[in-house]
Amino acid sequence: MKDIYQSKLKNGLRYILISQKDTGSVTVHLRGLAGSRFEKNTEVGASHILEHLLLNNKYRDKVFNQGGKIVGVTSREDLLFMVKVRKADLEIALEYLSSILKSTDIDNKTFNNEKKVVIEEIRRFSNVPEKLIGRLSYQLLFPKQRVSSFNTGNINDLNKLSLSDVLKFKDRLFHASNFILSISGDIDRFGTEKLINKYLSSLEKTKSVTLHDLKKDNKKGIQNIVNKYFNQNHIKIDFYGYPLSSNVSVYKKSIYTEILSRVINNYLRTVLKENMGLSYILECTSFSSGGYGILGIYLATSCKEVPHIINTIFKLLGDVSQLFTNSSIDKAKKQYLLDLEFSYEKTSFRAEYYSRLLLHGVKDPDIRKEIKIIEESDRFNILQVYKEIFSQKPKITILSNRKLIDSV
Repeated sequence: MKDIYQSKLKNGLRYILISQKDTGSVTVHLRGLAGSRFEKNTEVGASHILEHLLLNNKYRDKVFNQGGKIVGVTSREDLLFMVKVRKADLEIALEYLSSILKSTDIDNKTFNNEKKVVIEEIRRFSNVPEKLIGRLSYQLLFPKQRVSSFNTGNINDLNKLSLSDVLKFKDRLFHASNFILSISGDIDRFGTEKLINKYLSSLEKTKSVTLHDLKKDNKKGIQNIVNKYFNQNHIKIDFYGYPLSSNVSVYKKSIYTEILSRVINNYLRTVLKENMGLSYILECTSFSSGGYGILGIYLATSCKEVPHIINTIFKLLGDVSQLFTNSSIDKAKKQYLLDLEFSYEKTSFRAEYYSRLLLHGVKDPDIRKEIKIIEESDRFNILQVYKEIFSQKPKITILSNRKLIDSV
């Protein structure tokens, strides 16, 4: 078998097999367009609590008894169920994942207990500023849209949520054509396809969900959120980036933005962290999903001169001659390539990489294509996305123990 093979069942379920010889484990991803973004007003929190409820079904112990691992992740756009097992136990993993798409055996007692667990999770993340500020930043990026609030919903949302609401959400979105199955490891193609047909071909065929780009707000945005228990000022500066896309030009720009984020990250860390000692944590990251992209800069500092720090960041970002040298771009490209090489050694990364790209519209995904785009990129490509991104008005979120700023 070639190392990447993809196909589709008659019911619309797409699957991709990534061969990785001489590995003892197999990672299986079931990923679908069923994230919090698809919730109706009466369903806020349904996607995340459904992840909890479905992970713990009656087939779970079969996986655990063989030493397997199970993980669930709810994002704004997709819902992921991951199983990692020995390659001899692939059938058990597929039986378990097929039960997730089929299962509706949830009673009110189980639902109410899990609701309490999720409420504790919400409280936990409210005490972690670097997690909290990332969630709060969406209020400025995508105002008055479901994604502007937490994936989990807030505690009031959870208290309003009923089991009936959750099951309606599941019935609307948990269909074969709305999910991707990604399997990575030392697998036999024909034997694996036989198992996929055995456990997943009987699922209902329906029309798949369409994912549209989110509405952007082109105005400058500033919010200063006060939490008296935090003893540092947490600053996040965001710009719209590029989504994952079947459009080759847009897809390339999402990759160029990743290089750009590494150039900025290296430069700001050198100046603000190493030279000025302003922050222990300082990072610039790029994120791309099916409906949106974000380039964000985050730092935490006890320095009270927050407006000065923000203005210093913008001044540094405007110095093109310092930012974009041949060596700074070359270094960022090598970092990117090495990260891919390291990560690609893991079956879990391969399953993640291909399920995510395929679900969000990238046709015939292949990491070798991404590597080629990185290697062939140059200063012109990086400057192009830099100019497009930094011509926007920024969204600035500050999380601190007092009111620090109204404008910059």
